[in-house]
Amino acid sequence: MPNADLSSELNTALEEHENSPDQLAQSLKFIYAKAILDNNLYIAEQALYLRALNLLYAQQFDEYQNWLAVYKSFYRQHNNAKTKFYIEKLELTRLFYQLDSLSLIQRGEALLQEYNVQDLSEKTDQGELSIHITDIADVINFIGLAEQDLGSYDSAIERFTNALEIYERSGDKEKVAVVYGNIATVNAAIGDLDTAMEYNEKSIEISLVEESIYGYFQNMANQASYNISKKNISSDGESKKFYRNQAESILLDVKNDDRLEQYPRIKSDILYWLTYLYLDDGNLTLGESYLSDLYKSIENRGEQGYLKQVKELEAYLLLEKGNFNKALDIYQDALSFYLDNKKYDKALVTLQDLIWATERQQDHEKSIDYLKQYVDLMGQVFNEKRAQVLAVEQEKNNAKLREHKIALLAEQNRSAELKIANRNLWLKMSSVIAVLIILIIWLRLRVKHKLSEQYQKMSYKDALTNVGNRLFFHEHIERELAKVLRARDRQSDQRLALIILDIDHFKAFNDQYGHDAGDRVLIEFAARLNSSIRETDLLARWGGEEFVIAGNVSNQQETSNYINRILTAINSKPFYIAGKKHSISCSIGAVAYPFFTEAEKEPKWTSLLTLADFALYRAKNTGRNRWCLFENTGIKQHDSLQAIIDQKVSVEQALLSKQITAIESE
Repeated sequence: MPNADLSSELNTALEEHENSPDQLAQSLKFIYAKAILDNNLYIAEQALYLRALNLLYAQQFDEYQNWLAVYKSFYRQHNNAKTKFYIEKLELTRLFYQLDSLSLIQRGEALLQEYNVQDLSEKTDQGELSIHITDIADVINFIGLAEQDLGSYDSAIERFTNALEIYERSGDKEKVAVVYGNIATVNAAIGDLDTAMEYNEKSIEISLVEESIYGYFQNMANQASYNISKKNISSDGESKKFYRNQAESILLDVKNDDRLEQYPRIKSDILYWLTYLYLDDGNLTLGESYLSDLYKSIENRGEQGYLKQVKELEAYLLLEKGNFNKALDIYQDALSFYLDNKKYDKALVTLQDLIWATERQQDHEKSIDYLKQYVDLMGQVFNEKRAQVLAVEQEKNNAKLREHKIALLAEQNRSAELKIANRNLWLKMSSVIAVLIILIIWLRLRVKHKLSEQYQKMSYKDALTNVGNRLFFHEHIERELAKVLRARDRQSDQRLALIILDIDHFKAFNDQYGHDAGDRVLIEFAARLNSSIRETDLLARWGGEEFVIAGNVSNQQETSNYINRILTAINSKPFYIAGKKHSISCSIGAVAYPFFTEAEKEPKWTSLLTLADFALYRAKNTGRNRWCLFENTGIKQHDSLQAIIDQKVSVEQALLSKQITAIESE
C-alpha cells in the first residue's frame, strides 16, 4: 500500500503546481527520490510517469530522454507489464509532439494488440498504478491524431469517436473536451468550418468548467485559426474584417496571458498564427518580428514537421520581399519532407503554394510542372484509397469463407462483390477525373486571383520606400474627404490636413554622395514620416523627393501641432548613411479641408494640393526646414480659388488681400 505521507505530498504537489510545469517537475523528481529510499514502488512509479509526461508538455525533450532512461531502468529492475505500457504510452506522446505520425501509428497499433479492452477496468485501482480503460482511449486518440496528420480523415474520425465513447462512459470530462477539439480540427481540414467551430466551442466550454488551462489555450489557438480560415474564404469585405479581427483579438489575448509561458507548444502555435495573420495583412514588419519570436520558441525541440511549417511561413515572407529563389527552395524542401513522410494533404497544399509562387515569378513552365505533380499526387491518393477499399472487400470475403466453409460460394461472392466494387470504383474514378479537370481550372483561377490581389497590393506600394504611391493616394483620398464632409453635416469640427513635403537640397545630396545614398535617405525619411502619423492617416510618395500626407485633425491649432510633429520627426536627429552622419531637413506646405465654410460643393482635392504646393514653396523661400499652412480667410467662390491656382492672382496678392492667411512655423 502507498505510504500516506508520500501520497499526500504527491497530491499536494499536483494541486499546488498544476499550472506551473517547471515547479511540478522539480517536486516530482524530489518525491521520486524519497519513494525509492522508502522502497515505495507505487509512489516512485507515479512520480516517474508524471514527471516524464510533464517534461513532454514543457517540450523539454533532452531532459525527457534522460528521465526516460531512469524510468526504463526502473522497469528492468521490477519487470512490470504495466510499467512497460506506461513507458510506451509516453513514447506515443513524444511522437505526437514531434509529429512523427508514421511511427506513432505503428507503435500505437502494436500496443493496442496486446490488450483486450473488455478485460480492463473502468475504475482505477487505488493500490497500484494500473492500466485503465481510459489509457487505451488515450492510445486510440493518439492514433487518430496521427491519421489526421496524414490526411486519413475517415479513420481519424472513427478513432476519435471510439475514444469519445470510452471517455464519456468513464466520466473523464477533460478528455471529452480534448476529443471534441480533435473532431473540430478534422472538420476544419475537410473545409467544414462551421461544424469545426461548433465542436471547438463545446471543447472550450468544458475546459473552462474543468479549469483545464492547457485545453483552454489549445482550443483558443484553434478557434483563431478557424477564424483566419473563415476570413480567407469570405467574399465580402465586412465579413473578412470581422473574422480577421476576431482572430487577432483571440491570439493577442492568449499571447499576453502570463500562464502561456508554461505551455511552449501552444505558445508556438499562437506565434505561428500571428505571423501568418500579419503577413497576410501585408504587414511585413510585424509579421517578420513574430516569425523571429516563433523560431526562438521552437529551438532545440527536434520537431521537423513543425519546423517545415514555420519555414513555409518564412518562404511566404521571402516571396513578399521578392526573394523568389530562396522561397522556392524552402517550399521544395518542405514538399520532399511531406512526401517522404506520407503527409500527402500537406504536400498538396505546398504544391499549390509552389504553383502560385512560380506563376508570380512568371516561370510558367515550372508552374505547369508543379500542377502536373499536384494532379499526379491526387491520383496517387485516390489509388491508395481504392486499394484500401479492395482490401476491405477482400477481408469481408475471407471472413465469409471461414464462417461458412464453402469455398466455391465464397469465391463467387467475392468475385461478384469485387466486380461491383471495381465498377463503383471506376465510376468514382471517372468522377474524380472530372473533379481533377475542374480542380485544374480552379487552381489556375485561384493563382490568377492571388496574383491579381498581389499585383493590386504591389501597385499601391512605392517599391523603394514601401509606403503608398500616387495610385494608393488617389484610391483612398475620396473616402477620407467624404468622412470629413459627413462629420461637418453632424456639426463636427473634424478636418483633413492635406500636406506636401519636399526634402531640402536633395539633388545636391544625390550629386555629392550618389544615388544609393540618396535612396537610403528616402527610405529613412519615409520611415520617420510613417512613425509620426496615425495608422489611419494616408502617406504616399508623390514622386522623387516629394511626399504627401492626409491627416485627420480637429481645428487650426491641432493642424499646426500635427505638421510641427512631422517636421520634428525629420529634423530631430541626424540621418546615418553609410556610417556617416548627415543633417537632413524638409519643407512642408499644407491646406485644410473643408476649404469653404458653407459651400455645398467643395473644390477638388487636387486644387487644394496645388495650393499646398504653393505653401511649400513659400516655406522654401523663407529659409527651408519650415512649414507653411494656408488658411482660407476670404475666398467664398470657386472662381476666386481657381484664379489663384491658375496664377491669375498671385499668392502674394491673395495674402495681401487677406483671401488666404499664412500660418508658419516659428
